[in-house]
Amino acid sequence: AAPRPPRFLGTIELPWLAFPTMTPVRITLAFVGDSDISRWPPLLLPSLSAACGTSDTSEKGSPLQCVSAPIVEARSGAMLSEVPIQVRLVLDKTSNVSSGGGVVIVACAGENDIGSGLALDSVVESFERVLEAVFCPPSPAPTNEPRRDRESVKGDDGASCSFRRMIVLGPKFEPWLKDDPGARKAYVKLSKAMRRACDRHERSRDVFFVDCLTTFCGQTAHIPGAILGGKAIPDEKYFHEDGLHLSTEGYKIWMEVVDKCLAGIVAVAK
Repeated sequence: AAPRPPRFLGTIELPWLAFPTMTPVRITLAFVGDSDISRWPPLLLPSLSAACGTSDTSEKGSPLQCVSAPIVEARSGAMLSEVPIQVRLVLDKTSNVSSGGGVVIVACAGENDIGSGLALDSVVESFERVLEAVFCPPSPAPTNEPRRDRESVKGDDGASCSFRRMIVLGPKFEPWLKDDPGARKAYVKLSKAMRRACDRHERSRDVFFVDCLTTFCGQTAHIPGAILGGKAIPDEKYFHEDGLHLSTEGYKIWMEVVDKCLAGIVAVAK
């Protein structure tokens, strides 16, 4: 048997995805979450177009096509408990944009939950509800039609398609945390708990969890004790002067990270 590809590319999980020969599935890229998403400069938003092309430019035989601009459903100050509503809005919009298409959802939230003092177990439960909103939407009314497989992929005939992929951007060390070691420790615990939640979900192979704790810490991200020893220091050039939100330079980093995830999704589908 042919060897399986590596599961990890840097800190980005690349699940092994398999697609049968099919009519190309039309994919929409969507973003949900808190201010990290709502403040993302439109010109720096990642794009599926470069990875899989449009209906006019995609390679012959490619199972994926990007057919629309990204959808953003996010709110500054949003808690994880609000994100399932954002997901439902995205799914409603994508069903209108592309009948028979699918969606890749990029999500970032949870830091506001920690900042509000919520218990970790409660935050994780909210995150698990986000996963359920993406992969287990409310069931349609019963019909007499034959049962379809969990991931029913149809083409241009306009039939229902449940192609879903999710990219989760985990919590990140921010400059203000240098004065709050307790919050920093909580961010570490949240990141680990979110990864575990992704790993144990039944659609774990369709979730890309990105560990962002030290993404914006420059060279200090690689020294011993970077995470648990508190030696990873966020580089202020990647942050707004408030020490909380990302700067343009920070979003450039995230754009590259998400683009790499998207390329991985498309590459293993070809």
